Amino acid sequence: MPNSWGLAAGRRWSQNPQGESTVSPTSPHPPTVSLCRRKGLTGWWMRINRHPGRTWESCRTEDGPTARRVAADRVRDLLAEWRGDAEARSAALTVEGLLGYHRARLRASEVSADHLAKSEWAYRHLLARWPAQAPAEAITGRAILEYSADLQERYSPGTVRGILVVLRAALAAAHRDGRLSRLPDVPVPAMPRRAVRVSEEDLAVLWSKLDVRKPTHLLLALVMGTGMRERDALHLTWEAIDWRARTITFQMSKRRVGQPKRLTIPMFSPLPERLEAIRRDLGPLFSGTWRRGSSLRRTVASMLGHWGEPYTHQEGGRTVTRRRWVPGPAYGPHAFRHTLTSRLVDAGATLHETMQAMGHESIKTTLGYYHQQDAAPVLRMRDRLEAQLTPQK
Repeated sequence: MPNSWGLAAGRRWSQNPQGESTVSPTSPHPPTVSLCRRKGLTGWWMRINRHPGRTWESCRTEDGPTARRVAADRVRDLLAEWRGDAEARSAALTVEGLLGYHRARLRASEVSADHLAKSEWAYRHLLARWPAQAPAEAITGRAILEYSADLQERYSPGTVRGILVVLRAALAAAHRDGRLSRLPDVPVPAMPRRAVRVSEEDLAVLWSKLDVRKPTHLLLALVMGTGMRERDALHLTWEAIDWRARTITFQMSKRRVGQPKRLTIPMFSPLPERLEAIRRDLGPLFSGTWRRGSSLRRTVASMLGHWGEPYTHQEGGRTVTRRRWVPGPAYGPHAFRHTLTSRLVDAGATLHETMQAMGHESIKTTLGYYHQQDAAPVLRMRDRLEAQLTPQK
């Protein structure tokens, strides 16, 4: 028999020559019983750790196998008592208390303000589903599956994932700290892979529905017609446009040391014709404060029909009108930059020409942006190569 032997939840849990517990006495784990020898004393000593109460008990016990049997009986009685207390604590925990406990842990860990804001937003959604004073035990595995299916019918995958991640973290924290007796499974759906190249059909739909008098539509037209980054487009002025050369010169927001600060890129049809309708000589193209990414992504989804019919539901005690999510390709703002790079290469532009038009720092970057849609460019390259290698008759 080793110098120490311990039990936790009815199983062997530690072998420590010093007879010390490997579990912190302040943790919310079940009680443990360890057997150890004490220096200068004979026989075995049984040490009981009641973790929730931070109390320790030591007593001398029998030697050999009898000591193990006594310790096993003792830990069995302590576990029965501990489970009863845990179930009582779990029954007293409400949904509001569950979320409040998670909120307190987040603030204690000094997470960012953005993280806290996203968690508060998820709390409002969860409280709209489960009443604040309902017991936390009401959040069962079946209820979570039904809630997840309901969310997926109404929201985008990113929204669904954000809510369920917070719910899973709150349940896990309460269970880990002994406030919840059972931990239900919270399956979090994986994010669909974002499309990196916009199809020709979707591009045609977007150009047909664009109204450049609207700020988000104007931003989308610039991103589609030049391939520039969204943050560069938001700082454009009318003086940057050369109408005769059909180019735009702007200050680059992303560049490396040694790269030019200013870049001139061409405008591709039908962007110049659309801008002529609202042409001005001076001033910025956009005014006010913008939140990059979200507004443009939502505009694209709406124009392509990925937002369904509006519906009304309760959120945090107030009535909110939203649109249902319709599954489809999720095009982010940067997807249009990838798309224009690929279209230029497919149209026969060299990699060096494409690199200059897109403002890439190297041809390696351009190759990373290129996404082949079909085999036609490869076949055209083969025909050109064969024409050069075939001797003229």
